[in-house]
Amino acid sequence: MIYAFCGLSGTGKSYLAHLFSEATGYPHLQSDVIRKELAGMGPLEQSASHPGSNIYTPAFSRQTYTTMIQRALEHPHAIVDATFTCQWQRNLLAGTGAPHWYILCQAPEEVIRQRIIQRQQRADNPSEADLDIYLLQKKSFEPFASHERVLRIDTYTQSPWKAVNDILQSISPEDDQKQHP
Repeated sequence: MIYAFCGLSGTGKSYLAHLFSEATGYPHLQSDVIRKELAGMGPLEQSASHPGSNIYTPAFSRQTYTTMIQRALEHPHAIVDATFTCQWQRNLLAGTGAPHWYILCQAPEEVIRQRIIQRQQRADNPSEADLDIYLLQKKSFEPFASHERVLRIDTYTQSPWKAVNDILQSISPEDDQKQHP
């Protein structure tokens, strides 16, 4: 089972994925870390790349998602952590035939903006997303298709550990051995 923690930047998906990994012992594969690894960078190193350039070109993004998903398939259960804002990204995961759920992390825009600003000030996170990137993601987000299994999690109004518990109660790793159409 692959647990795909997804959503716009600043929604708390990486933090929640980290806690879920602590609770389950499943490996946590972060697109931000893998992207930088593929570019020969350290996880906290800043690329100074603009959207659509350097390590954020469509080809590099495809390589990042492909690598992340391939690594997830090496485990019986794994956590992938990426925005998955575009259908082509979700199609890469669906194309593997591996059972998976999307855990769509959501929060109010004011909270997201505050989180992004605080994260940038701390400089302790692999994400390079700023407010402009968030707005681009929000504008270009492609809705999930009706056949995609999505669990929506509010990362603002409930405690993170309650959210982890909700995921564990809602999705069992053994709930199926093959992907539902």
